Amino acid sequence: MDDLYYWVLRVWHALTCNKKVLVGIAAAVAVVVTVTTVLAAPAEGESAEPEQVSPVSPVVRSEVTAEPVTEFSIGEVNDAG
Repeated sequence: MDDLYYWVLRVWHALTCNKKVLVGIAAAVAVVVTVTTVLAAPAEGESAEPEQVSPVSPVVRSEVTAEPVTEFSIGEVNDAG
């Protein structure tokens, strides 16, 4: 774990010790952000809002009715207890 920590410190030092390197990295990040923003923008004439498509699905309604409880009997025995 210490090796990773020291490697990160070495990379950070290499990037920030020279102002030219730091400015170059900032410029590269700015270019990447600008290009991705332009490519992600909608083309002319296109709406930025996606079209709202409502799915057509049938409405299903169900009702639950309670049926009366019927008494079961085996032969002439109604209560096993």
